Amino acid sequence: MEKHCTSLEISKQLKETGWKKETEFWWIEDKSGNNKILLYSYKQYINLDAYGCRDAQNNCYPAPLATEILEELPSFIQQAYKYNLTIEKLGDEYSGFYQYSDRDCDYLLAGMDGAKFDKSLPNALAKMWLYLKKEGII
Repeated sequence: MEKHCTSLEISKQLKETGWKKETEFWWIEDKSGNNKILLYSYKQYINLDAYGCRDAQNNCYPAPLATEILEELPSFIQQAYKYNLTIEKLGDEYSGFYQYSDRDCDYLLAGMDGAKFDKSLPNALAKMWLYLKKEGII
């Protein structure tokens, strides 16, 4: 299941940046930081004390699926041009970016620091969400 959710590192960044959407999966880390587990819908089914997580606010991190992240990303961003969300798989990596195309050339969203690459589709999409949030676009 870990390939279908964001990594613990990316999940922590999502939480720190203000991810609000409920997710089906959550990373739970015990207070020592040594034990990490990916759980399904912790709020409904899990006794957090059994995992050493008495304070869920600090030890639980959303681990969204690619579809959950896509629901939070705009399909396009309107600036001088309409930049469409583009997702590609190049070799063994995924990339996500916003692109405007005309007959002669493709243009990335102004100010964007390049496509967001990762071997995991959820991580690539989450990196895009983090970038847009940091830039105040979403």
